[in-house]
Amino acid sequence: MGAIYPVPSGRASDVLMRTRMLTKLQTDQKRLLSIQDQVSTGRAYARPSDAPRATVRAMALQRVLEFKAQYSVNIRTADSFLAASDSAISGSLEKVRDVRGLVLSSIGTTATATQRQAAVEEIRGAISFLVDLGNTEFRGRHLFGGSAIEQRPYELDGNSVSFLGNETGLSSFVDAGFGMESNVSGNSVFGGLGEGIVSGTAAGAAPTEATRLNDLFGGDGLSLGTVRISDGTHQADIDLSRAKTVGDLVATLRRGAPESRDLSVRVVGRSLQLEWADGQGGALLIRDSGGGTTARRLGIEQLSTIQSGPVTGVDLEAQARRTGEFAGLFGTRAVASLSSGGAHNDITIRAKSNGAESNGYRFQLVDDDLLRAGPGVDKGSETVVYSDTALPARAAVTFTGSNNNLIVTANTAGTDLNHVTVHLIDGGAMGDAAVAEFDPVSRRLNLVVDGSGATTVQSLIDAVAAEGTFTATYDGSDPTDGGFDGAATIPASDLGLQLGDTSQSGGEARTFYVHANDLSSTGADIVAALNESAEFSALFSAQLDAVDGATRSNDGSGVLTFDRIGVAAGGSGDEPDLSSGLRIVVGESTHVVRFDDVRTIEDVLNRLTHSGAPILADLDDHGRLRVRSRLSGVDFSIGENGGTTAADFGLRTMDETTRLSALNRGAGVPTKSGTDFTIVRNDGVSLAIDVSSARTIGDVLDLINEHPDNQDAGRVTARLATVGNGIELVDDDPPGESTIRVESAFGSRAAQAPRLVPLGKTVGYVGDSPAPTFADLDVTFAAPNEQNNAFRIEAREPGSHRNGVQLIFADGGAIGNVATAAFDEGAGTLTITIDPNATTARSVVNAIEADGTFAASLSDTFGPNNGNGLVPVLGTYGSTSGGSSRPAAERAELRLDFAGADSDLVIRAATAGTAWNGIDVEFQDALIGDVATATWDSVNRRLIVAVDASATTAATIVAAIEGEGTFEADLDTSTDSGNDGSGVPGAVGNLGSLEGGSPEVLIGRDVAPQEVPSIFDTLSRLVDALSGSEPDLAETERLLGNLDRDLERITYALAEIGARQQALETVDLRIEDETVQLQATLSQEIDVDMVEAISNMTTQQTIFDASLRLMAQSFQQSLLDYL
Repeated sequence: MGAIYPVPSGRASDVLMRTRMLTKLQTDQKRLLSIQDQVSTGRAYARPSDAPRATVRAMALQRVLEFKAQYSVNIRTADSFLAASDSAISGSLEKVRDVRGLVLSSIGTTATATQRQAAVEEIRGAISFLVDLGNTEFRGRHLFGGSAIEQRPYELDGNSVSFLGNETGLSSFVDAGFGMESNVSGNSVFGGLGEGIVSGTAAGAAPTEATRLNDLFGGDGLSLGTVRISDGTHQADIDLSRAKTVGDLVATLRRGAPESRDLSVRVVGRSLQLEWADGQGGALLIRDSGGGTTARRLGIEQLSTIQSGPVTGVDLEAQARRTGEFAGLFGTRAVASLSSGGAHNDITIRAKSNGAESNGYRFQLVDDDLLRAGPGVDKGSETVVYSDTALPARAAVTFTGSNNNLIVTANTAGTDLNHVTVHLIDGGAMGDAAVAEFDPVSRRLNLVVDGSGATTVQSLIDAVAAEGTFTATYDGSDPTDGGFDGAATIPASDLGLQLGDTSQSGGEARTFYVHANDLSSTGADIVAALNESAEFSALFSAQLDAVDGATRSNDGSGVLTFDRIGVAAGGSGDEPDLSSGLRIVVGESTHVVRFDDVRTIEDVLNRLTHSGAPILADLDDHGRLRVRSRLSGVDFSIGENGGTTAADFGLRTMDETTRLSALNRGAGVPTKSGTDFTIVRNDGVSLAIDVSSARTIGDVLDLINEHPDNQDAGRVTARLATVGNGIELVDDDPPGESTIRVESAFGSRAAQAPRLVPLGKTVGYVGDSPAPTFADLDVTFAAPNEQNNAFRIEAREPGSHRNGVQLIFADGGAIGNVATAAFDEGAGTLTITIDPNATTARSVVNAIEADGTFAASLSDTFGPNNGNGLVPVLGTYGSTSGGSSRPAAERAELRLDFAGADSDLVIRAATAGTAWNGIDVEFQDALIGDVATATWDSVNRRLIVAVDASATTAATIVAAIEGEGTFEADLDTSTDSGNDGSGVPGAVGNLGSLEGGSPEVLIGRDVAPQEVPSIFDTLSRLVDALSGSEPDLAETERLLGNLDRDLERITYALAEIGARQQALETVDLRIEDETVQLQATLSQEIDVDMVEAISNMTTQQTIFDASLRLMAQSFQQSLLDYL
C-alpha cells in the first residue's frame, strides 16, 4: 500500500512540492488502474515482464494443454474412422456367414443343379457386395487402403479381385509418446495379398564400407567404445565412438595404430580382418578398453602373444537394405590390398563376381629396373603380367665394361628367394676362377672373384651353377653391352658393390606381376595399368584405397615400395543368373522379368514391381526378398525362364524343397504300399518307383535318378522344368525302340499328382506334355535414348535350343540407316551390323526378319513406337531365354547353303538326341572328278567329306554321306525348290557344326501354385467348384475350410478395432482428468484472487482519494496569489 506523503513544511520551494505531489498522484493512479485491470480480466499479470518466472511456468502449462486439446481431437477423429470401419466389417461378417450356409445347402444330396446355379449367382453378388465394403470411403479417405487413401483398394474383374492398397497403418498421437493406428488394412480384414514366396537364399547382406554400423548383426547394431591395439612394445587407445559406417570403423582403426606401425584393416568376406602391414612382425594384441565390448563383439579380441596370420573377426551379419548391392545377398567378392609404405599409394583390388574361385590370386609390385641391364619401364608405361604357374626370382647383375652382363635366376620357383641381394666380393689372387656363396640368413648371394679383374664371365657362370641355388645366364637386354663373350672379365672396379636384387620378382602360382618404376611410378599409375590389363580386368577391378591419406582421401600420388604382396581372400557364394530372368504366372497371364543390368536390391524390386504382373515386391522384416500376388481368385507362381534365376533368387514356388504334402493345394501325393508308378525308358528298361519314403520334390527326383536300374548310358534324368515349374523326365537315348512313358500303378495316384500321368488316365506319354515355348529377348534402351527403338526378337520355332543366343551389335562404320543380321549357329550369336549414328530400330527389325532365324517386331514398352529411334549401343546386349524343352526328340542337323544353284544340302544325324550336337562337317579338296567319300572321325567328332572342289556335285556328296551310314543327307529344297543336286558346292574347309539335337522330354505340370488368402479368393473358387453339372465336392470342402479362416480373420479384425476403441476411450478419460488438473495449476499461475484484488482496489481507491484531497488543500488559492 502506498504511503501518504506529509505536506512539506521546510524551506522547500513550491515547484519541488508540486512535483513530489504530482508524482505521488500518478503512482497511486497507476496502481489503481493495474488492480482494476486484474479485476476486469481475471488475470494476475498483464505482461510477461510483470512476473517472468510465473510466465515461463504458465507458457509451459498452456503448451501442454494445447497438446492435450489436439490429442482429444485426434482421439475423436480416430474413433470416428474406427467406428466406420467397424460398421463396414460387421456388414461383411453377416454376409460371409450367409454364404457359408448357402454353400452347405448347395452340396447336400437334395440340391439340384438349378439350386447350385442360384447359389453361384448369389456368391457372385456377395463378391461384389464385399468389394463395395472394401472400398468404403469415410471423411475423404478409403478406410481399407492402408496409406493409399485416395485409391480404391479393391477392383473387381469378373470373379477376380485385385488389391491395390497396402498394409501401411495411419497413426496419430493420442497422448504424449503414444500413437495409435486409426485404420485397418483391407489385407488384414478381407485379404488381398498372398503369403507370397520369401527368398531363403541369404541370411543377410555382405558388409561393405558403406554399411551402417546400426545394420550389423542382423540390425542389432554395434556398441562403440575404445579399443587398445598393441604390438607388445607400443600401444594405442582408439576411440571408435564417432564411427557411423564400417568404412569409418576401418579408417579409425588404421589411423589410430601405434606410433611407427602400419596396420592393415579391411573387410574380408563377411568379417573384419586386421594385420600388421609394415613387415616388422610382432604380436597383434587387441582388447577393449574402458569397459567397452566393441572388440569382443566384432570377434577381433586378441589377448595372446602366440598367434600366426591375421586376426579375423566374426560374421558381421549386415542387414539387407534396398540401397545395398544385390549380389551381396548371394555371396562375397574376394578382396586384396596392394599396399606400400607412406601415404596416397595403397590399392584395393576386388573381384568382379562372388565366389571362392577368386581367392588365392596374388598381386606383386616388381621393380622393373632390377630385372635387366637395359632400361626398365617408365612412369605411365607400367605393365601387368599374369602367370598361372609359380615363377622363380631373378635379378640383373650388371657389370662395367662389355660382354659381361648377367641374369641370376633362382632354381626353385616361388617367393622364397625374393629380396636376395647380389654382391661382388674380392677373393684376392684367384686368377680366372670364381666362387658363389649363398647365405640364407642374410639373404646374400656373394660372387667371389679375382681381385685384379682376371675372372671371366664364364667362370662366374660356372661358379653360380656349382653353388646350386641360382643359375646365371647372359643378359642381352642392353644392346650397348655388345653380346655375350665368355672370355670377358669381371672388372675390379665393381668389387665391393651390390650389383643386383631379386626384389619381388619371384611368385607363387596365380600371380599378377605389376612391373613399375621404383622412382617415379605412383599408386594411380598402378591402378591404371591393372584396369587396362585384359586378363586382370576380366576378373578384378582396382581402385585407390580411400583410407590411405591424411583424411579419407587418396589421390594416388604416393610412390611405391616393393616389399608387400596382396592376396585375394574372402570370396564366397555364387553370382545369381541375372540374364535368363524368371516367369511370373498370375492366372492366365505370364510375365517374363529379366535383371541384366541391376545393381542394387532396389533395382530388383523396381524391375519386379514394374513387370506388369499384379504383384507386390518388397523386403520382409528380416531383409529377405518377398514377392506376393495382389490378385485373388487365380493361381500365382514363379518359375524359371530357361536359366536358374528364380532358384538363385530363392523365389521359385516349386523347387526341390517343396513338400509333397503341399502339392495340389494341400491334397499332397496319394500313394499306396509298394510301387506307385513305373517309368519305361525308350530302350524298354522299366524303373519301378515307390514314393512312400519321399517327403519333398527333391526326394522324388533322387528316387528316379538314383534308381539302380537307371545308372547306364540310357538313363533317364529327372529334373525340375527349365521353363516354368514342374518335373521333367529327360530320355537322351534316342536309339530306343519306343518313347518314354509313365505307367501308374493300380490304386496309386502318385504319378497323377505331378501330372506325369494326366488326370483320368493311367499312362503318361511325351505327347501329353505341354507345348514348348519360344526363346525370346526384349531389347530396350535406357533413358534418355529409349524412344521409338524398343523391339523384340523371338525364335521361329519353339524349344530350348535357341536359348542363350547372344545379341551383338557391331559397328559397321558410316553405312547409313542400314543393318545386316547374321546368325552363327556354332557360336550361338546373332550379330547385327549397324551405323551407330544412323541405323534405326526399324532397320534392325527388318534385318533380323531377312536373316530368318528369328522373328522381330517393334514393341511399345515405352509407349507408341514408330521404329525411327537410333540403336544407341554396341557390343553384346543380352541373350535369348524362355524356350522350353520340346517333348519329342529332334535330330541334329546342318543346312549348307552354297552360292551356286542346285547345290544346297542338309546333313542330319541318323538318330535324335544331343549326342550329335557339335559335330563338325569338313570338306577336303582331295579327289578328282565328280566323286566323293565320307569318313566319320569319332575321335575328333568330325564328318570328313573328300571332294573335287571344282567337279563334285551335291548329289554325289549326298550319296557318299548316305553310303557311310552314320549320317543322313538330302538335297535342301527349302530355299531352292528345284534343287536336283547337279550343282557343284565348290566350298572346302570346316563348313559348320550339327546343332539342334534334343532328347525326349516328358513334362509334368506346375502343381504347387499359390493362392491369395482372401475372402474374394475363396468365393471366386467356390463359384468354379459349384458350377457345372456336378459340384467338385473335395474342392468345396477345402474351400469351406478357407471360408472359416476368412471368418476368423474378419472376427479378429473386429476384435482389434474394439480393443483400439476401448484404448481410445481410456486415454480420452485420462486426458480429461489431466486437462482439469493442468487448468487448475495454470489458474494458480495466471489468475488473480478476486477477493484479494477487490480488497486491494478498495484500499488503493482510498489512498488515491486522499492524495487528491491533500493536493487540493495544498494548492488552495488565496488573495495573495493575485498580488
